[in-house]
Amino acid sequence: MSFVAGLVVLRANGTYTDSTEIEIVTAEGVTRFQEVGQGTYRLSNDSVFFRVGASATEYSMVRNGAELVQDFDGIILIYRR
Repeated sequence: MSFVAGLVVLRANGTYTDSTEIEIVTAEGVTRFQEVGQGTYRLSNDSVFFRVGASATEYSMVRNGAELVQDFDGIILIYRR
């Protein structure tokens, strides 16, 4: 599995869209798909907390200058402005 591209959009009204393009290569070929999450976010110190839709599911990213850094189960994803 490879992360091909990603985009996080934070809006002034407290909503966000987080899209990630993923590629899976198998013996049968290459499959690409996109996962999109939307909901609300809140800022706390150097972190951004994302709440998915109306659920209680929440994940976070750390703000580092012009970057957002996410630890995705041991895989570090960096979103640059």
